[in-house]
Amino acid sequence: MEEKQYFSMFMHYALEGKRVGDGRFIAIGRKIAKKLGRSPIAAVTVAARLRSNSSIDFWETTANLDMLDETMGALWWSYQQIGVDVRRCFAYCSTFPRGYRLVRGELVHIWIVQGFINTRVNATEQPEDIGLHYINELRTFSFLQIERTVFGTETEAFTIHDLLHELAERVSGSECFRVVSNSSPKHIPQEVRHLFVGTGTDSRAAIAKKILGLVNLRTLIIVEEYSENKRKTFAAEDDEERSGRTLVNEEVLGRMFRSLRKLRALVVTTKQYHEPALLVPASID
Repeated sequence: MEEKQYFSMFMHYALEGKRVGDGRFIAIGRKIAKKLGRSPIAAVTVAARLRSNSSIDFWETTANLDMLDETMGALWWSYQQIGVDVRRCFAYCSTFPRGYRLVRGELVHIWIVQGFINTRVNATEQPEDIGLHYINELRTFSFLQIERTVFGTETEAFTIHDLLHELAERVSGSECFRVVSNSSPKHIPQEVRHLFVGTGTDSRAAIAKKILGLVNLRTLIIVEEYSENKRKTFAAEDDEERSGRTLVNEEVLGRMFRSLRKLRALVVTTKQYHEPALLVPASID
């Protein structure tokens, strides 16, 4: 993108199409845009924050920040401007793989059961409504990007830009972890609290064993998907063979519920050719 086009885009987001009488905003905006190195994601996140504060002093202070010279520094600065409760919810999103579609209602529900929603600010407001405020703040400042409406309903799905996902990973540290490859994970941090397992893999037994040792685990998200060939193989197997290939069966889940005493959220999604009945372990009745 040419410098002129980039500046025009930056000011469009920073002013939201509004005209300003003070020419200093244009001069300062040009200085800020130049620091951002023509990074589109830096432009929209920094501009969104400027849009929320029309003080010339705030703009001038922002223009003098050295951290804006690097894209990740600009994203970090934008992240720091978000409320602390919302920041924690955003960092949690690094539990999911890059490019994963986040559904608004489901995400808010997980935040609630994890205790991330601060109801002390407004005791008369429902946690679900506060969670939606968090979603709207993240959307406003471009930390969540609207992806699509799911099946024509009003439930919104979002994605996170790869660089913002990287930022969330850095912030969350070892608390959030993802297992998404076809090979057995060499190491899952013992201190992990929120785990995503995308099991298009043959190493489920090894993964299950590792999960059982995660005594601090609070979130477990399992997404089992199979190619057409593997689905046919899966359907042809007997129950014993099949149970060794999936985390989603009564025996494995029963062991998990007995071992993972701190678990607050379990999300299971299966997509397979001949799906066996999923029996919920009696231990969680």
